[in-house]
Order: sequence, then structure tokens, then C-alpha cells
Amino acid sequence: MTTGGDGMPADPEAGPSGEGCATPDHPVGAEDIALPGPSVPMGRVVLVDGDDRRPGMAGRWRVPQAVPNPFLPATTEGPRIHERWDEARKLALAFCVGFVPGDEEARPENYAKFVRLLAVAMGEWERAADANFVHLREDDEIDDGWIGFVLGDLGILPKCRPGTSAYFGVAAAGYVDVLGGVVRGVVPQLWKDPAWEPDPPHELRRALLLGGSRLVTPGDTEALSVLRHEVGHIMGFVHEEASLGDDPTCAVDDPRALVPPDEASVMTTPQCVPGKENAVLSAGDRLSAFLLHHTGCARFEFRAPSGYRFSSASSGGAEVLWHAPGATEGTLWTPVVTPAGVTFEATPFAYFDPLGKPVNGWYGDSESEVIVPARLAGASERFDLLFYGPGPMVPEYAVLSGGTGGGIGLWHEAGYVQLVPGAFDGADLGRDVLYVYAPGPGPDRALVLGPDGALAERWDVPQQDAYAYPLAAPFRGTGHPDDLLWWDPLEREIVVWRVDGGLEQVTVKTHAQEGLGLPQGELIPAVGDFNGDGRADVLWYGVHGRPNADEIADALWLSISTATEVAFETFDRTAGDGFRPVVGDFDGDGIDDVLWQRSAYHTSDGPSGSMTGPSYIWYFAAGGGHAAEAFWVPAGDPVPYVGDFDDDGCHDILWVDVARGNARLWRRRPGARDFDCSTSLDVPTGAAPVGVHWGF
Repeated sequence: MTTGGDGMPADPEAGPSGEGCATPDHPVGAEDIALPGPSVPMGRVVLVDGDDRRPGMAGRWRVPQAVPNPFLPATTEGPRIHERWDEARKLALAFCVGFVPGDEEARPENYAKFVRLLAVAMGEWERAADANFVHLREDDEIDDGWIGFVLGDLGILPKCRPGTSAYFGVAAAGYVDVLGGVVRGVVPQLWKDPAWEPDPPHELRRALLLGGSRLVTPGDTEALSVLRHEVGHIMGFVHEEASLGDDPTCAVDDPRALVPPDEASVMTTPQCVPGKENAVLSAGDRLSAFLLHHTGCARFEFRAPSGYRFSSASSGGAEVLWHAPGATEGTLWTPVVTPAGVTFEATPFAYFDPLGKPVNGWYGDSESEVIVPARLAGASERFDLLFYGPGPMVPEYAVLSGGTGGGIGLWHEAGYVQLVPGAFDGADLGRDVLYVYAPGPGPDRALVLGPDGALAERWDVPQQDAYAYPLAAPFRGTGHPDDLLWWDPLEREIVVWRVDGGLEQVTVKTHAQEGLGLPQGELIPAVGDFNGDGRADVLWYGVHGRPNADEIADALWLSISTATEVAFETFDRTAGDGFRPVVGDFDGDGIDDVLWQRSAYHTSDGPSGSMTGPSYIWYFAAGGGHAAEAFWVPAGDPVPYVGDFDDDGCHDILWVDVARGNARLWRRRPGARDFDCSTSLDVPTGAAPVGVHWGF
């Protein structure tokens, strides 16, 4: 079974249908699967009960001393300080294929295999990092030759269509097999990064190269191993030996280690540590990508059913705020509903008081700010913005103005952190507190907006010394503070903090991952209210990432928590492989659903295995069961931005193609589990919507 799992039936006439809707490029070949009925619980998991506390927890509510992290931080005071993709680039890592070996008969087959393998390798890093690789297939020129090494920097220059918008090129060349696979100049955002267009116009100095013999070798294992490693360089990671320290010849000044040294990392190389070449992403690889690239977002599904609103308006549909790297103001799209459909009115959204506007832009020459939407001021219908620049030389701001250009709070963050917004203040559930998580033993703190309108730092908060994914949500219901569920994949543990208010009191309990029915491997937690009882649930999506491998089981946790207990009923699920989960209420019944997005443009004809087929929506019901519908998502690797734009009580989807500068709106059809997709829009150049999130 390759196209899907529970309730994902073969459907060659998958929706949506109508003007502007996607159509399949190939038939779906899988047996019909009966739609599941009500869920049958497999067990009960009590994560936190009563007053169970970790011994010595009170001693952790302290003003922590400056505890040095034993591993090098993600950023240093050098040119690599901003080597993190900005939000617009992260959603448009566009590439084109410039050369594939083979004669006239073999080349199309090699090309199809190459595209499929790229999709698998890139998809694994995408899911971990909230990134989005975009294949500009229309710019491929696989039979036009390629330019070899350039003296001086050994830059590989694949040829693609003149004027391509690709950020890097990909080639598979036979006579450089001695190098295996190399990357030259494909790194995250640098200071004074050049324009998106290549220079010169027909060649790409940023390139990924796969040795041609690895492509034509039967099977996928060898080529996938190299591609996973090389895409890891694109994500910003150097060879893991720089962290392991086994060979001084492989050391670098700034390895950007985000987790402890990892001998299982796909970034190890036999040249540095003989016999240590690893074929697949490790748990540490995925966690490193998450910690470097993930952008924290308030989970609006529970406390703002329409989606994000940024202006001072107190009613209406979800808004879209567009931000371009380094800009001192955004572009706000406010939906306008007419009998003909939904349009958006675009207005400037000021970040600064005009008198205080920085002369050289937001961060001057460095443009990789992270923007976290959160309700800092406690406005129930409006989100504020927290601007965070990784590194010690970059100022941080909170924009509390609602687009009026005033009310800017200032804070400072010298290290590398994950910002975790949540309704942690039991006295005011309408506002968010930001838990500032420094992975590992670094000191953690909280940011709270004070009565004077300034951001106050609180150090008397519990400390999280593990390397983990943070999940903040109202697991006990919307009348209680958000709790924090920490998933530590390195120790394979789940740690739960029951928050009693303001991060002042925390009940903690630790569980072995396997003991909770969560096996080892890649897991993506999708958080939503999947039975409509007002409590946050978790759908653990297990992804194996390797063609023809046994699938990792999925698990649905439905919260049965109380005021003093965090507990879940567990259910088996099988979603299949090759998806990214997107949460939203797509039929307006007050219960969250899951869109299982499968890229339509990364696939290719031929033996594309688990990557081929439609996407699906699981429409959940009050009992926790679901019905499924198959959908063909728009071509071109767009990003789904979810919100109730027409304010009719259910979520719509804006499919954003940042690389090509357009978007298509899927508006839910009244009374039907289907969408109208006739609206096509142009989006602001080089900008991305604030608040995009997938499963995490």
C-alpha cells in the first residue's frame, strides 16, 4: 500500500473540481479502503496525574547562573551569524535540474529517477525544518550540457533556462564520481546575499552535484545516502566530524552544533571517520534542523478559530501579513467577501514609528529575522509580532501596534533559542507568554509584556535541560493554561509539564517513548482538537522516509485530561508515507481535520513508489473517527496557509507559491467537503506570509 492508509481510498477522480483546480498527472493505483468508523481505543496513557512532581523541582525555580553550553552554539560573532534561511527563502528553496547523464533513450528514465530521489531526500529535511523545496521543472534543461569546475572556487554551474528564478541548480555528472557528491556555495542566507536571479543569467553558482554513476546504479540506497548528506549542507550543516572532533583535518571553526555530537548523523563522512558514513537522517539531524529553522507560532486553532488577525479590527475573516526580508513594514491582506467570492485589500502594515525607522532597514545587511506571531498584549482578536534575529549583534523587537507604527518593545537575545508562545498565564488566558528555550543546559527564561508596555524577562521559570521538540497547547482544555509536552528523540522520552499558571508551578512526569506506543524513527506531532471537546489532541505521524521500508505506526492521542491530570486515550492510525500534515477545520463542524499534503510537483512518472498519488483530508468526527477525501493539490510545490478568510466558520486554504510569486485560494464550498479554487492571486515579490506552520 503506497498511496495512503486509513480511509485513504484510491480515487482517480479526486477533488476538488472546477475552474482552476488541479488535475492528476497519472492514475492512482491502489486498492479501495473502507472508511473507518468510530475509533476504538487501544489504551490509556496518563502523562501527568495529581500532584506527582519531579523530586527537587522547587530548586529549579531559580534565577539560573550563566551555564555554558558544552556544544558550540548555532551562531557566533562572525559572517555565519545569520546562516539561517529567512522566512521567504525557507519557503522557496527553488531549484532546477541542469544536467542528467544518459543517451536519448536512457536520459528520460534517469531524469525521472533523479527527480524522485531528490523529492525523497529533500522531503525528509523539509518535514524537519518547516522548509519548502520548489522544483522549477519548467526551467530544467537536462540535455543542454553543463559547465564544469570554475577555477578558484570549484563552483559547479549547471545550466538551466535563461532567467530562471532558481536559487540553486542540480546536476548529475559522470566523470566527477571520485567526489561522490559535492556542494559548492549552497548555504543559507548570507550577509548581502545576491538577488534571487542567477548571475550570470544562464548559470547557477549555487549547485548540488550527484556523481552520475550513483544515479544509474540499480536501486536507490547509494544515491539517496549522498543526496541526504548534500541536502544537509544546503540546510546549513557541515560535516558532523567538526562536532565529534575525531580528526583535526575535518574540524571547522563554526560547526553550528545544535545537539550533542551524533555518530549516527547523515553528515558524517568516511573521509574523516572511516566506516562512519550513515545512509539516513538520524534523530539528531532532524532535531538540529528543527531547532535551526523552525519558527514558533501560537496555535490559533484553539483560541482564534478564524486564523491570524493582525490589524486593530475586531471581527472579520483571517488576514495575511506578508513580510520581505529586512523590510521595515509589511503588507497586510484583509479579506473582502463579495457575492463573486473573496478578494483581499492590501494596505501597508507599519512596524516602526516613522521617527524611529532604522536608516538601513530592519537589520541592515543581515536579513534573516524570525517573526513569531503571538498575543503579547492579550487582545483576543489580534496578534502581535516578535522579531528575533539569531546572534549577539542583532536587536530584537516586539511590534504591538496593530499596524499603526507605535508600541514597540525591545529585548535582547545573544544566543540561539526557540521561542515557544503559549497561554501560560492562568490569570489571563487571552495573552501569550513566550518561553525562551535554549536547547540543552543553557538558561531558559520567559518573556511577558508588562503593564508599562515593555517586555519583561522572567528567570524564575522551570529549566528544560534536554534537547527536545516543545509542544504547547491546552491539553486540559481551553479553560486551563497551555501545558508543555516535550518530545526528546535523543533519549526517546516524553516529558510533560502541567502548567498551573504563569509558568510558576509545573508538574512534571517523564515517560519512555516506546512505552507510549511511539516507536523510534521520524515522528511529526500534529496538534489539534480532533474530537471537538475543546481539549488539544496529538496525532503522531510516523514517517520512515525510505522506499520499500516497513512503515512506522501512527498514533492518535485524544485528550481525556482533567484539571489536575494530563491523560490521553490512544488509537492506532495509518496515514502512509510522503505527506506533511496540515491542521484546520475544513468542514466547519468545530472539529479539527488534517490535510495530508503530498507535493504534486516533486513526483515524476516511473517507479516513484510512495511519493506518487493524491493528497487527502481526514475529516474528523466527535467520536475521533474520520472520513477521507482525496485531493490533487496545486502543482508547483506551494505552501498551504490556513485561515477562515470568508468568516463562515470553517478554514480555507491559500496555496502560496513564493518562488513564482502567485497564490491560489481554495475556498470551502458551502455545505460540502469540497473547495472552490477559481481565485488566482499575485503575491508581494520576495515576501512570505507570517505564521505558516505545518504539523509542529
